[in-house]
Amino acid sequence: MISVNYLKKECAIVLISNSKYFFALCTFLINLKSFFSRYDSIVIYTDFLASDQLDVLIRLVGKDRLIIKKYLKKDFLAEYKLNEENNFFLTRFSHLVVTKFKFFELLKDFRKIIFFDTDMIIRSNIDDLLYGEYNIAAAINEDNIYDRVRRYASDKPKVRDFLESIKNTELERTYKNAKTVNGGLFVINDNFDYEKAIRLANSFVTDYFGIHPYLFDELLFGYLIEKMDLNCHALDRTVYNVLPYSVAHNSKIVHLYSTHKPWNNKYAQLLYPEWLLNYKLYLEYGGTESPDVHIFNIGSEYRNFEQKDRCITNMEFWSPHIIDIISKLHENLYYRFDISRHYIQFFIKKYPRHIHYEILRRGDKVYIALHNEGKEKDDRTIKIFEQVAKKLKCEHSNSIEVLVKNDLVDEFVYFVNSTINLFEK
Repeated sequence: MISVNYLKKECAIVLISNSKYFFALCTFLINLKSFFSRYDSIVIYTDFLASDQLDVLIRLVGKDRLIIKKYLKKDFLAEYKLNEENNFFLTRFSHLVVTKFKFFELLKDFRKIIFFDTDMIIRSNIDDLLYGEYNIAAAINEDNIYDRVRRYASDKPKVRDFLESIKNTELERTYKNAKTVNGGLFVINDNFDYEKAIRLANSFVTDYFGIHPYLFDELLFGYLIEKMDLNCHALDRTVYNVLPYSVAHNSKIVHLYSTHKPWNNKYAQLLYPEWLLNYKLYLEYGGTESPDVHIFNIGSEYRNFEQKDRCITNMEFWSPHIIDIISKLHENLYYRFDISRHYIQFFIKKYPRHIHYEILRRGDKVYIALHNEGKEKDDRTIKIFEQVAKKLKCEHSNSIEVLVKNDLVDEFVYFVNSTINLFEK
């Protein structure tokens, strides 16, 4: 039986943070305020906040809208009778991540709660998260709980033994039917038996936390959705909770997970400079600089990024041709190939390097060329270029270029073989 509170508020934003990543929490809150304001409270689950950090939050959020939920690791271990020793999950993640299901308790006071990871960037208005009659909304992963657990079982006997022990049981069927969900963003309404969900989640943590080493929160939510037959709305992963390599023009929330953190990843800072601006605002609110934040020189990094992108583009173009070109290269030529350049140069043995053949790209067109980049032009070189131009039926200049119309390799071989003998005379 769900207890009814007729004085419920409409919406709470829920976040998780510890003292170390307090800067990320505040930076996200500044970002959130730019694009979403239709909430009644900000609820923060934490294991510790210093008094000066609490003051910053009050200045950011307002005392009347701020709710702090303190939950220590020792209390978590005691509540579920767990041993921290040899627990892989707790070596990588905070115990607070495991307890996301405790957000359900907030549904006694709020009609809707929205949880965000603090390594997210909000890029535009997200009011549409307020609408929908589903129980839970989240980004749904492709794999089920069973496959997710089995993937990590190869080097963990305890996990293998567990999967063997649940063969042909109701739990195995639940695991195989239940999709996992990404734990970075949840929208949860109060239109289901959330008190039952809390009881089921408590039992799941007590029974299985010591067995599952990875992404326990995602397994837990998948388990609850399947076990209670909850209506889970799949958030569009091109719009919400978008991973860095899937960002599109319409993406509203980008999840800079794992090694993509905007506070220590130069490409994240390059692509999302607003994070640094919000971090500086956090400092103006009285926040303390964090040693975990590494600010990169965006100008030089932009140049590096541009060069790497050019290298990738060039490699994609040259890779189908380069081996064939080299294998058919005339014996009197040698080459220089710099992947950051849009051309390949071929030099004539025993000849000055300023006279060379070249294959170059200009936009979507490719040219085969013979260049003379020397400042002084001797009569013999001028005469050779005149003969080449006549032979290829093109205009005579210090750069003779022919547009590739069909096969690049065949046309380059023809160009060289029909002209290189002029340099050998």
